[in-house]
Amino acid sequence: MQKIGRLIWSNMDIANYRRNWLKYQKSYEIKSYRIFHKALRASYSGLNPDGVTYDNYQTMIALNIMNAPIQYAYIEVYRSVGLTHGRRVGYGINREIKRFDNDLFSRSFLNSIVEWVRENVGDRIVSVAETMAKRIGRLVEVALEQGLSTQEMQVFLRRKLNDPSFTRYQALRIARTEVTTATNYAASQSAENSGIVLEKVWISTIDVRTRRKPRDQFDHLHMNGQTVEQNEKFVLRSKNGIVDNMDYPGDVKGSAGDIIQCRCTHAFRPKRDSDGFVIQA
Repeated sequence: MQKIGRLIWSNMDIANYRRNWLKYQKSYEIKSYRIFHKALRASYSGLNPDGVTYDNYQTMIALNIMNAPIQYAYIEVYRSVGLTHGRRVGYGINREIKRFDNDLFSRSFLNSIVEWVRENVGDRIVSVAETMAKRIGRLVEVALEQGLSTQEMQVFLRRKLNDPSFTRYQALRIARTEVTTATNYAASQSAENSGIVLEKVWISTIDVRTRRKPRDQFDHLHMNGQTVEQNEKFVLRSKNGIVDNMDYPGDVKGSAGDIIQCRCTHAFRPKRDSDGFVIQA
């Protein structure tokens, strides 16, 4: 069996946990970016620029953007990244009583993740395809604004669609968002199967990009270290009065401002009895 690292909560050390999380997060993002970048390009591979005109471009684009490669990419990311992270968290949670059953967790996670993705992030998949269609349509509109002939527009469109940078930013943004949701969802599944009484701690990535008030509407800076019981929700309040009750960072129930490109994670801390022993559920 492939050896993987563990994410262990030790001595209530948020900084240490964050440091380890960021190391893993980077590798997750690189892998996910490659998957989404390939999928986005595949989503419009059936579109032939030579058949696009100023009169039919909206119809042609709508008919030739495929959801299937995007959906497959989501499933692949959640299945591979989620499974790896869930195992890391599970091993960390159970380091003292050694009750984490990797095979049981893996089977349960893999058996349920495809349906979970379809039910919980299906709207994101549709949104990604719609955004891609709008971006391609905008290329045609730019060509029209520049006074290009139909033939010149087709050459321009082909060149842009063949340029890997056309989908680079979108793929990176999606990868960052989905890594957060996939890993935190998987971590929550590990916790549910741990057999230990836990509490959970929100851990923010602290740097100049961290959401914070009053600069930003949403605030993840002051969420850092917030602790709730395992089955309770984190409460996030925006400066405009939006309240998100989330099970974990990236929770699909949260608003876009709290989810998109969020880099936070959460850790599970075993609860102990008066003698310092881990309390089993």
